[in-house]
Amino acid sequence: MNLLEFERLCVDASLDLGVDDPTALGRGLGMQFATVLFRTSFRGGHASFLLTAELGSVPAKCRAKVYEHLLTTQLMTWDRPALRFGFNPGRNAVVLCAEVEADDRVDGVRLATFVRSIAAQTVDWRETLLTGNIAEPDSAGVNNWVDLWRDAPEPAPRATLT
Repeated sequence: MNLLEFERLCVDASLDLGVDDPTALGRGLGMQFATVLFRTSFRGGHASFLLTAELGSVPAKCRAKVYEHLLTTQLMTWDRPALRFGFNPGRNAVVLCAEVEADDRVDGVRLATFVRSIAAQTVDWRETLLTGNIAEPDSAGVNNWVDLWRDAPEPAPRATLT
């Protein structure tokens, strides 16, 4: 997938979602949907891209408890390696990171469906697993993002067992 195809995919998904700025997601800017801040990170020529959903910022006094809950959840979903938790130092926020395969089957409707699913899961975790321990994100500094993936070296090939 090239950059133009990626941007078109994100615009199509954003139009399906009915967000205010349908170009934001494809440009790597913050997109708000269902109280969840989403961002993407894309490298041309790759068969996938990163979609993040912001869970919120964690007060210092709650960090150990929140990180324990998130890492336990991540361990319980060991069979879903394309879904994990991360930290955005630019916004001091915990994010859900999802690898999206950008193959011939993905289109704007499918991506929008995935965004809806991730948004629902994020809201559910805020209201259950993280209730009282996390601050919902605000729109201030929405594009205060450290794009670690874009500037990182090429990843090593995935290990396979033979």
